[in-house]
Amino acid sequence: MAQVGWLDPEIEHDKWTDGPADQDDLEELLEVALVKAQAWAPKPLPAATADDPVPGNYRFAQRLLARHLWARKQAGDGEGFGADGYMIQTYPLVREAYDAIRPKQGPLAGLL
Repeated sequence: MAQVGWLDPEIEHDKWTDGPADQDDLEELLEVALVKAQAWAPKPLPAATADDPVPGNYRFAQRLLARHLWARKQAGDGEGFGADGYMIQTYPLVREAYDAIRPKQGPLAGLL
């Protein structure tokens, strides 16, 4: 199977036990995650060659975004009733993925 962006779907399928069972669904998630990651990444994007591998933080970001999209798909509208009453689920993986690609800098970077 061909690589989707910065990740190999077969490897991701093996690592992601609670992810999509269907390989086509996984590839679609990886494609959408790649587009989102590329839009956020500083330009120019790194080329994936043997001499110049893609930085690990880019692969990590694509993986987090794919998992975020899958979680959103599984959760529906994200509203429900938990043990403590009404709750709205949050999805921190997007912020984490964007921070992996373009880390915040400055004295207040970790606070905002």
